[in-house]
Amino acid sequence: MKKIIVFFLMFFSAISAADFERWEIVGLSGTANPIETLNDAANGIFVPVFAVWRHLNFNRSERGDTLIVRSGQNELRLLKNSDKYLFNGKAASLNHSTIVKNNTTYSDIESFVMVMNKVSGLFFIPDMTTRQIRVSRTSPTPPAQTVASPAATTPAPVARGASNVSGIVVIDPGHGGRDPGAIGPNGVMEKDVVLAIAQEVKKFLAKHEGIQVFMTRDEDVFVPLRSRTEFANNKNADLFISIHTNASTNANLGGYKMYFLSEANNEMDEMSARMENSVLGFEGIDMTELSDIEAVLLSLANSEFIRESQEFSIMIERSFARNIRELRRLHTGVGQANFLVLAGAAMPAVLVETGFISNTREEKLLSDPKFQRRAGEGLGEAIIEFLRKYPSMAVGR
Repeated sequence: MKKIIVFFLMFFSAISAADFERWEIVGLSGTANPIETLNDAANGIFVPVFAVWRHLNFNRSERGDTLIVRSGQNELRLLKNSDKYLFNGKAASLNHSTIVKNNTTYSDIESFVMVMNKVSGLFFIPDMTTRQIRVSRTSPTPPAQTVASPAATTPAPVARGASNVSGIVVIDPGHGGRDPGAIGPNGVMEKDVVLAIAQEVKKFLAKHEGIQVFMTRDEDVFVPLRSRTEFANNKNADLFISIHTNASTNANLGGYKMYFLSEANNEMDEMSARMENSVLGFEGIDMTELSDIEAVLLSLANSEFIRESQEFSIMIERSFARNIRELRRLHTGVGQANFLVLAGAAMPAVLVETGFISNTREEKLLSDPKFQRRAGEGLGEAIIEFLRKYPSMAVGR
């Protein structure tokens, strides 16, 4: 009986010494996600490590007593109930030991901000007043400079074609090298078509000095799926656009369609995703395991930017409707599916199916340099429109 009484005394003592508080983690998109912090009476606020990583779409895993997060080439390992951590294999110490409660691992807020700034290259900025941790690409503004004039806080409208729009854009020509992608009835290869269109996008955006454009490949080389979004993350990109052509056993099927990452709503969109995901076969991955791989990667998908990705898809569809009259949109022109090339992108990300290379008429069109230029311009116009609407995503460039 004495043991039971002692147990309950210890239990209620722990409850009184550590209370839970509702905080928010605010990502680069401005989306606020609730987190439940632990307020330790002795050591202050403790942050739920895995919940933050999940909301911000960091590449994360858990192995026994170790929590692992990766960003670009950096890796952080936190140990449960320990003040030790490993950053890129080198040991160091936190201010306080991590705490495990209800199967959740918490780290003191100061240590957590410090290690996340190191591993991500971003700035995690805690605000005790608003109970928020904000993530920014730029360092906090000194207090003396926090008051801005209305003109500074509200961007002025930008005229069409103006050069002061800014941002970092990563263009991803799908497939390449030993992976030809889909092949048309007359031998036109997807990898060649999408590279040509990507180069036209780059030319179009070159007119705007404030926009930096990077391509995951600018020649006929093979690039693994995961490396494509890692490249965009390492560049701190504001947008990621993966360019492809579609294919079907129905030779009469045609049209363009834009996709953002989410569960497929219909069988055709799911089939399009599985066809593009089949590139994993060129990476030596057993395709019979694809369903399991898709499930895991979709669980890591960046839900933070779904709304912006969907809106960007709509902008591209409208731009294509203005610039490309020879093709009609497929269904609504915008869809969602589990495209693995989009998983892990820490920014709005869209996959564009520019047309059906399996359709003889569209195969000819897709290989036409004039069409490729107009498709590139259509994508470019949508990119400009998005960067104008969301200038906050390009702050500090």
